[in-house]
Amino acid sequence: MTDHPLMLKNQYMDKTLQMITESIIKQIKPNITDDVDLSELWIDDMVDDSRAALVPSLYNANDTFGGWYQDMVLEATRDTTITISGYQYRYKTPLNILTLPGLLMESMGWKNILYLGSYGIEGKNIQRVTMSEFQEYENHRYGGMMPCYVVDGLKIYMKNIGIQKHFRATMCFAKPTCVPLYTRDASDYPIPLSLHRKLEIVIFQHIASKLNLPIDVISNNSDDTRTGSMQEALKQSEKE
Repeated sequence: MTDHPLMLKNQYMDKTLQMITESIIKQIKPNITDDVDLSELWIDDMVDDSRAALVPSLYNANDTFGGWYQDMVLEATRDTTITISGYQYRYKTPLNILTLPGLLMESMGWKNILYLGSYGIEGKNIQRVTMSEFQEYENHRYGGMMPCYVVDGLKIYMKNIGIQKHFRATMCFAKPTCVPLYTRDASDYPIPLSLHRKLEIVIFQHIASKLNLPIDVISNNSDDTRTGSMQEALKQSEKE
């Protein structure tokens, strides 16, 4: 069941990772020699890193991050013992434990999980809490049975959920390709259309620094997969 993410189409997105990478390579090549290897995997990583670089300013502006998330279904295991940061915790009632396919976008804070709840029905968003709250709620008179979860790296620990096995999740990952069934040539890359230009500017700046290229030479070439040239985008960005 873990291999059945929803992967819903999003009106905010309209480009695949492959399309973005090919566009970057097409504009970089006229400015480098033939002995420079532009690996698609290297550019893919640069796209992910540049996407992450856009997060802090948006987070500080309290952006809702529409278009950044991916939908999936996660399957839970159950256990009464968990280990976090070297400490072992035991519970009378088994916890539901989810294993994430990759690391969440850490710089987004708790906004990296938009929804986590029941699969197949319209359920409530389960409350995310800190580890101390996760421990303390068990002793609260009225909050002891509240469904909640805590995130620790690739693990999500849930309690007061019952015997549910499958959960629907809407999350933002640092590496979108980690999500099951996501493909770089067919799946929309999770970033809003309105940020595509800024994303490419950041990518070009990163690549230019790696290859010792001046920003102002990237790129005079037009690209039919984009709107306008990078030269125009850079000039507009400076005005903004």
